[in-house]
Amino acid sequence: MRKEAQNAAPEYDDALDIKNLLKLDDEGFVKNSYSAILKREADEEGLADYLSSLRDGSMDKINIIEALRYSDEGKDKNVKIKGLRNFLIIREIYRIPLVGYLLKMIVNLILLPRTLERIQAFQNDTYGRLNEAARTSNRRLDVLGSELNEAAQILNRRLDALGSELNEAAQISNRRLYALGKELDEATQNIVNIKNSLETKVNNEVVKNIIDDVGDLIRKIKDHEYSITEQDARFKSFLDEAKRSKEALDEKKHSHDAMYVAFEDKFRGTREDISQRVSIYLKYIKKVKAGTKDAPVIDVGCGRGEWLELLKENEYSAKGVDLNREMIKVCRSRMLEVTESDAVAYLKELKPESAGAITAFHVAEHLPLEVLIGFLDESLRVIKRDGILILEAPNPENLIVGACNFYKDPTHINPIPPETLQFMVNNRGFKDIEILRLRKHEHFEKALSSEKNRGLADLFAKEQDYSTIAYKK
Repeated sequence: MRKEAQNAAPEYDDALDIKNLLKLDDEGFVKNSYSAILKREADEEGLADYLSSLRDGSMDKINIIEALRYSDEGKDKNVKIKGLRNFLIIREIYRIPLVGYLLKMIVNLILLPRTLERIQAFQNDTYGRLNEAARTSNRRLDVLGSELNEAAQILNRRLDALGSELNEAAQISNRRLYALGKELDEATQNIVNIKNSLETKVNNEVVKNIIDDVGDLIRKIKDHEYSITEQDARFKSFLDEAKRSKEALDEKKHSHDAMYVAFEDKFRGTREDISQRVSIYLKYIKKVKAGTKDAPVIDVGCGRGEWLELLKENEYSAKGVDLNREMIKVCRSRMLEVTESDAVAYLKELKPESAGAITAFHVAEHLPLEVLIGFLDESLRVIKRDGILILEAPNPENLIVGACNFYKDPTHINPIPPETLQFMVNNRGFKDIEILRLRKHEHFEKALSSEKNRGLADLFAKEQDYSTIAYKK
């Protein structure tokens, strides 16, 4: 086999070794097989068909090599593939009743260690790629945050400059109006003097002076009118620019709202799944007598509104808040009471002890430390005496969650262990804190159920979510 040229399909001699063909996987395998067997690049239709069959398991690599080699085009090229016949003979033997089945079992047992090694290598590679994707997403979010901060700083500088110019212009206008008033007083006094002079002496020279003074006065008044009109135009221009800058900054914050809704639909679960999961919290709402008109439930980060809808069905009064405009549209289409706002800013506008409960499902892990502390402080202020705070988050005690699944959401910041969130909630003033672990990983619970694997079961099968439930006393 000749060396592969950069950015070009590899070329082969007439004799091939099937082991070389089988080294590649997926799209690389199909393209390489076309180049080696048919001596051309794969056409789009053929590439798509074979990739689909390979990925859904209806064909394996040997099937594809056989199909290409014994197609009309393959027969015409007549490429010899060393080892292909052996694979085909083995496949025919596998088809012999009983004997083939037993032989296949023996071969699979012999190859089991190598298969397990390949599965482990694939798993390690997958985790590596997921972690790299998460790091890349976090870097992009950091860049976006920097851009937003820079835009906010520019806007603040422009507003400061506008304020300075407005103040300066106002001072100039006041000085000019003062000067105009003074000139008008002087002109009035001149007219009075001229009138007095006319009472004693009227001649052409006096009349001429009167006309000149009045003409000067009119010109000065018009000059001031033009100046004031010009200042008004400048004020309006500055205000329009400031408004456009603020609107552009607000729109940039919502540029990925639709994408995150699609992400939630794919990875969060169906509405029915989420409603079933959060139904366990209804007993806590009932216990503290929250959800009344005077003490409603406030759901922070309400998302698609499954919890709000469940509360409404059970005749509890509830309100939701979320920054995602697309999520807000979904909630309003279901006649739910929601507000588009930042969580902390929304809570700051509420009166003290005006809510019976505050809930936040999978919100804490999205917040920087200072924001999370601010959220807990405002929650303590807003919740009534004997009210409740419920925070649900991914559980990093589960190894799969902590090492992989947590980073599927690129907007997550850091995993928060249950004891850490419990400490923070208690530190900010909440009492009687309960940790409720949810959703054991049943697949690993069964697979690692033996006493020998008990340690692994604790790492992989542990609950995937947890709730911190706390009370205001």
